[in-house]
Formats: sequence, C-alpha cells, structure tokens
Amino acid sequence: MSDSSPSPEQASVSEQNAQHKGSSKRLVLLIGVLALGLAAFAYDRMIARPAVEAAYTAIIDSNQEMNRNTTEILTNDAVQKLIGKTPAETFQDENGDTVEVYKWRAGMPIRTHDLFAVYKQSGDKLMFFRVAMGKYETGSEISKFDTKDPIVIQLTDEDIANMSTDDGESNAAGGDAARESNAAERALEQAEQDAEDKENAATDPPATDPPATDPPATDPPAADPPATETPAADPPASAGDDSTK
Repeated sequence: MSDSSPSPEQASVSEQNAQHKGSSKRLVLLIGVLALGLAAFAYDRMIARPAVEAAYTAIIDSNQEMNRNTTEILTNDAVQKLIGKTPAETFQDENGDTVEVYKWRAGMPIRTHDLFAVYKQSGDKLMFFRVAMGKYETGSEISKFDTKDPIVIQLTDEDIANMSTDDGESNAAGGDAARESNAAERALEQAEQDAEDKENAATDPPATDPPATDPPATDPPAADPPATETPAADPPASAGDDSTK
C-alpha cells in the first residue's frame, strides 16, 4: 500500500506558494485602493473644488457689476442661470431669509462641496444678499442685528443715571481738554511765527532810504516891461481962428 501524503518538503513549498499568492493579492488590492485615493484627490482638487470656487466668484462679481451699473437686482433665478445649476436644497433661515444650497460631489462619494446663496424678499422676487462656502452661518451668527425679531434693550433708572453722569464728565473733560489744546496750538503757531520773523530779519538786507533828489530848477517869471505913455496930439488949428486979431 503506497503512502499518498505529501512529503514535508512538498508541504513547505505549497505553503510558500499560498503565502506568495496571498501577498500578491493584498499588494494588488493596496495598489488599487491607493490609485482610487489618488484619483479621488485629483478630482477633488482639480475639478470639484475649483467648480464651487468659480461659482462663488461669479456670483460675487455679477452682484457687484449689477449694483454698479444698473438699478436691477440679482435674483435667485439669475444665480441659477449664472452658475448653470439648480439648488439641491432650499430652507428658511431663522430671520426669514431664503437659503439655496448648491452641492458639488467631492472626491470621496460621501462628501460634497456646498455653496449657500442667501436671499431676502423684495416684492415678489428673491434678492441676493450674501453667499458662503463650506459651513453655513445663520444671520444671527453673523450679526446680532440680522434677526427676525427686533432687539429691545431695556435700561434701568440706574443705568440712565450712570449714563447721564458719564456724559457730563466726558463733556466737562472734553471742554477743558479742548481749551488746553487750543491754547497750546495758538502758542505753537505764535512760536513758529516768531521764529520765521527772526529768520527773515537775519536773511533780508537792511532797508536803506532812497537818496533825496533835488527838485528841478524853475526859471523866475519874466517881468513885464514898463508901460510907456504916448504924447497926446495937439488938435489941428482951424482956418477961421485968427489968433493975431
């Protein structure tokens, strides 16, 4: 009767072959997982994330351009046409704003890149208000004044009295400080003016009186010649007068 059981050497070789095949399968599996991870990382960095960032930039630029050049508003319909995508989800913020959520599939199937477009009601339209990527923050988280309910601050009589006292002290201190500041400013201006006057006096040549000029000589008026009397002429002798008779 022959013995069909493998020899120890054959068993050792078979075991080594099995281990080698198992290692090869694990290596192939690891290489495949690594390749999928690299592909997902490349897709996320080169396609998904740039897409959501481009949509974010396009909305911001369009809103700024519209506000600068026209009186129209950027509506939710215009945003959808601008980025070529419809919202995956819509909800109402606690302050009444309408929020549209746009999603881009990330490299990992279970993750998405989200963009949140927030609108306020303007008549029968939704007017664009703000946009955010990643994590959404409510209106109250951004500003305590961006809430649906009005904020009422109740002051006590003690608070009002303290505010009045602080205002009075502040005004009094401010008045004294203002007067001191004005006096110091005037003194500084006067000192600068004095220094400028001294510098001008040192650099300007001394003023000299212009030489006196003699008035032009004037000729005395010519004296009138003495008047001369002409002798009176004797009347002519008449023919009938005979002085000898």
